[in-house]
Amino acid sequence: MYNIGTSKETNVNEIFQSIVKTSGLQIPEVHAPAKTGEQMRSCLDYSLAKQELGWEPSVVLSEGVGKTFRWFENERQKTKD
Repeated sequence: MYNIGTSKETNVNEIFQSIVKTSGLQIPEVHAPAKTGEQMRSCLDYSLAKQELGWEPSVVLSEGVGKTFRWFENERQKTKD
């Protein structure tokens, strides 16, 4: 099993802002207290995938969010047709 990530910690606020910017939607931020037992931090290390598969990240977060958003938008359009 491999962790696939950038080895760079990114918080949910950065991810949210990237989604808003990519989508062009006006979505207000909503902050609430953390849920009991919720993981507060995580950062995936891809060193094993690099060592065994020769894989390393080649897409920055904003580009990945954009590609993901466009994929879902295309799938949503398919279901409308």
